[in-house]
Amino acid sequence: MADKNLYPLEIAMRTAERVISYIQLACQDYGIAGSVRRGIEQVHDLDLVVWPIVEWMPAVDGKPAGLFEAGDMVQWPEKLLKILSHHGLCSYQEPTRRGYPHILKLTGESLPIEIYLTDPDGSNFGALYQMRTGSAEFNIELAILAQKRGLRYKAGYGIFDPAGKRIDNPGTSEDSIFEVLGLPFIPPDKRGMPN
Repeated sequence: MADKNLYPLEIAMRTAERVISYIQLACQDYGIAGSVRRGIEQVHDLDLVVWPIVEWMPAVDGKPAGLFEAGDMVQWPEKLLKILSHHGLCSYQEPTRRGYPHILKLTGESLPIEIYLTDPDGSNFGALYQMRTGSAEFNIELAILAQKRGLRYKAGYGIFDPAGKRIDNPGTSEDSIFEVLGLPFIPPDKRGMPN
């Protein structure tokens, strides 16, 4: 069952700053997302979007099973997981090197924390950052707007044409999602419903 507690934005920001101070050297990019980024005064949790530094590691039992694996090796955010484990924050169990993790639920903090990991190459950072900032209603409206333009809003991965080709700019900025949909950049605290 989901945690129904509410936490002051100030506590969430302090927690975010502390967690980021731990993980920043294990990341190529990171950002505070969700209701905290939107500046909501009372939040349910803390969402972080992280493009981790990854390395090739042996797959568990030499049996690759994930999208980002080659032969008996897998891309793995080893440094990030070790830092989180060192600080008593990560509930991710080893050995689990079968598929690349996309969500880490942290333990040991004053409020629930979820870290959303980009694909290993970071090409979906901006799209994931936009989607995880939300709100859910805002993202639905973006999907409807894309559909009206004959496009597809793929949550956390960007905007795609009818042939399945990504047409927003892959990378660390979410700006091109708005641009492709004919919208000005919408600041996080204004992400109600786009017009």
